[in-house]
Amino acid sequence: MNITTSRTDSGIPILHIEGHVDSQAAQALETALWNLITGGTCRILVDLHGANYVSSGGLRAFLAAHKEVRKHPGGDLRLYGANDYVRKIFELAGLTDLMPLAPDLATAQMGL
Repeated sequence: MNITTSRTDSGIPILHIEGHVDSQAAQALETALWNLITGGTCRILVDLHGANYVSSGGLRAFLAAHKEVRKHPGGDLRLYGANDYVRKIFELAGLTDLMPLAPDLATAQMGL
């Protein structure tokens, strides 16, 4: 798995995920998310276009970060660009009601 970071024009960080988010990679994902959160970020976008698998560890990392950022006014973790396989993983885990998967960046940013 590879994680890179960019920012939107308004300064919101975007984590770009590529590859398998397996149990080993989930720790790196969790670290990347927590580094943003402990650095004062409460709005995060996650680009899943390059992700081809997310393990239960990856789901836990997203869920924990989502819960943490939502403690702050206006805080949110938004995911977008998941392929059908990754989308199905989130659906089977019952997380799409809590963390909807937007099709693209523009949709993910709406109201953020």
